[in-house]
Amino acid sequence: MKPVNEQSYYNDRRDRLADILTEYMTDGSVSSHDIYHDIMRELNGWVTLSSPFMEKAQLVKKLMKVGAK
Repeated sequence: MKPVNEQSYYNDRRDRLADILTEYMTDGSVSSHDIYHDIMRELNGWVTLSSPFMEKAQLVKKLMKVGAK
C-alpha cells in the first residue's frame, strides 16, 4: 500500500487528468480525432526534447497507436 501522501498525490493527479478529459469530451467543437492528435502532439514534444522521459513517451505513443487501430 502507498503512503498516505503518495496516495493523495496519485489521486490528485488522476483528478487533474479527469478534469482535462472532461473538458475535451464535453466540448462539442472537439472531435475524437482532435483529442487523439492533441495527446500525440504533447507526447511528440516529450520525444523531440530528448528528455529523460523520451522512452516513456515513445512507449505511450506506441500503445495509443495500437489502440487506435
